[in-house]
Amino acid sequence: MNKNLGSGQKLVRVLQLGFLAPTIIAILIVGYAWVSHQYDMFNEKALDLKTHLHSLYMERVKEEVENSLEYVDYAKSQTKDRLKAYIKDRTYEAIASADYIFRQNADKPREEKAKKIIDSLKPFRFKGGRGYYFAVDSQGIARLLPAMEDLEGEYIGDLTTQEGTKIVWRIIEEVSREGEGYFEYSASKPGFAGSNHKKISFIKYYPPLDWYIGAGEYLDDVENEIKEEVLSRLDTVHFGQDGYVFAATHDGLMLLGPDKGRSFLEDKSHWGYAAANKMTSTAKEGGGFVEYSIPDPATGADIKKISYVKEVSDWGWYIGAGINRPDIERELAAKTMALQKAVNRNVLIIILVLFLACMVILTISYVLGKGLEKSFLEFEGFFREAAHQDVLIDLQRIHFQDFANLAASANEMITKKRLAENEARIAKLYLQDLINSMPSIIIGVEKEGRVHSWNSKAEQVACVPSSEALGQMLDEVFPNFAQYMGHLKSAIQDRRIRNEEKVAMIIDGRVHFWDLTIYPLMSGDMEGAVVKMDDVTERVRWEEMMIQTEKMVSLGGLAAGMAHEINNPLAVLMQNSEVIIHRMTGDNPASEKAARECGTTMDGIRAFMENRGVVRMLKALREAGGRISGIVSNMLDFAGNQDSGFFPQNIARLLDKTIELASSDYNLHRRFDFKSISIIKEYDPALPGVPCDPSRIQQVVFSLLQNAAQALNDLEDPSIIPSITIKTSLQGSLARIELCDNGPGMDEETRKRVFEPFFTTKTVGKGTGLGLSVAYFLITEFHAGRMQVQSEPGQGTCFIIDLPLELHN
Repeated sequence: MNKNLGSGQKLVRVLQLGFLAPTIIAILIVGYAWVSHQYDMFNEKALDLKTHLHSLYMERVKEEVENSLEYVDYAKSQTKDRLKAYIKDRTYEAIASADYIFRQNADKPREEKAKKIIDSLKPFRFKGGRGYYFAVDSQGIARLLPAMEDLEGEYIGDLTTQEGTKIVWRIIEEVSREGEGYFEYSASKPGFAGSNHKKISFIKYYPPLDWYIGAGEYLDDVENEIKEEVLSRLDTVHFGQDGYVFAATHDGLMLLGPDKGRSFLEDKSHWGYAAANKMTSTAKEGGGFVEYSIPDPATGADIKKISYVKEVSDWGWYIGAGINRPDIERELAAKTMALQKAVNRNVLIIILVLFLACMVILTISYVLGKGLEKSFLEFEGFFREAAHQDVLIDLQRIHFQDFANLAASANEMITKKRLAENEARIAKLYLQDLINSMPSIIIGVEKEGRVHSWNSKAEQVACVPSSEALGQMLDEVFPNFAQYMGHLKSAIQDRRIRNEEKVAMIIDGRVHFWDLTIYPLMSGDMEGAVVKMDDVTERVRWEEMMIQTEKMVSLGGLAAGMAHEINNPLAVLMQNSEVIIHRMTGDNPASEKAARECGTTMDGIRAFMENRGVVRMLKALREAGGRISGIVSNMLDFAGNQDSGFFPQNIARLLDKTIELASSDYNLHRRFDFKSISIIKEYDPALPGVPCDPSRIQQVVFSLLQNAAQALNDLEDPSIIPSITIKTSLQGSLARIELCDNGPGMDEETRKRVFEPFFTTKTVGKGTGLGLSVAYFLITEFHAGRMQVQSEPGQGTCFIIDLPLELHN
């Protein structure tokens, strides 16, 4: 700008000296060359446009066909997978239905339950009535065969496939080994007598009835469904103004397109006969472009058309797409006309620019002076500096009143802008500090889900700084929120607050629970929302812990009630066995008299009883009753009053009672038997009585014994004899209990988190993750003691409990 004004200043003097005329002539020469260049460029572009447009249409048509063939290949590749997934789902539904009926009729005879299951499954049909369920037992007897009801109840083990395989016994053999499986074979198909068709079946073994239940489907039926889906999908493909995709068989039958259902090869006189022949042969040879003529529906005149066709292997089809040459020519004419208008517009602009240039030169030469030049320079400097910092124009250096008024307005604008920016900065910092100080995640989003506000808690949880999050999609910077993007959009669209409680998200490898609230922006025309998330993990965990505790209290009461109920008949059993032994073995005149009345003697009865081992059996019965009584007594002690108070306890006796109780714990689901584990006791005889709540200490030790037994069950080395060592010792003013196993041990991460509530390494349904956390609470909080764990992978695990010998409030 400075150079232009400077040259303008010089130009005035040059023009005054007589150089104005040569300058204008030079401008006209440049203008002529410029206009000529524009027309040369137009001719080149018109030629390039014709070539490019023709190639573009050809490539577009080819691309549409190739895309359609890719979709066809993909659909074909899904035939078997879709069929397998479908029949597997149906079989699982049949198994579930059979199992439900079996359990609902548990008290009925087996054959009655089997009949109910057959009556329930027999009417079921799927796949348009083609599919049905079948069942055969392990002896090869058909239990359910809707397609051949005359064979139901008959032996079908000799049925063979086209290849000669006894299919029934092959199914029984393979499913017995794996529990379930797929089977491919050839079979006759209803309505197609004399021919075999490929079929796939899925069969699953149902143990309660010793049946093999399954479902099957023919591959060609599924392939026909996929063909219909392909045609429906391709029927929706359109491009350009009137472009579409068509499909036909090699026999000339149109499957897709305006002439769908017509066979062009049946009528040699029809215009489509030659075109169909040409497209069929081209498709069979690998595909290519075909040029032919079709009649115009409106005028009947021939229209040149170019189509690209390619064969669909295995189906006997070809797929194509085409374009009318008149359409290309019309678009070429339109684009050429637009190009011509653009050139004419450019030429007009050039002429106007040249004219204005001349006028500017004349104006600058006769109007502008030094005062005008200085004023422009002053404004130029002001705007250059104002782009980087707040500056004001010195009004004393402006020589013209109009420029002075403009400068005053500019100064006022800068002053107001400075105040507004300062106020906005203070308000923004205050609002940001307010949001960052909140313990909740606060995220502001725009209508399409882009982040425009991101507080410190969001940075901490998502591990994404605010500078990187702003302007990004929320589900990209906070992937855990991706599943709730629909809630966000719904809240913005409906302008309604959305709440979700106890939303589970994995943060840093741990499950956290959140209360999620989405507040849509409801003022003005601005659309967006504020997302607020509160971490309620601890609350949820304590709620679940309380529920678990209430369940355990209920189970303890139930166990105590059952133990009392067992004691009554057990006492009768033990008392009567004792009476029988006494009457049979002792000197009892009443027994002698009863024996004589029966024609025998007590010596003979005793000899018989000894010879047949009856006395030995009765004594064994009495001893077994004593053991049962001891187990029941331990159960009553363990499930007794949980608030029995703190009294000095013999720790060794307490541990023995707990071990005895644990030895009767056998869990078939968890697959461990406590009796198979070697228990090594190393008690300190000098250990004094320890003040504690015995039932709670038993609860802790019982939980540790269960965990140790389950860990020992995971041993992979059969040479290692599973064992648990329990030690007691005196450690100053503390009584120490050590419970160690020689199991697989723990890694460092598991060892650090083993006392966390709800942390478990067991599979779903085998552990709540509360056992060790409750044990830790009972020792550290309830008994003011200490509890720690020592473990290394492959080195076993040792839990150490320290209990104070003196009580303090």
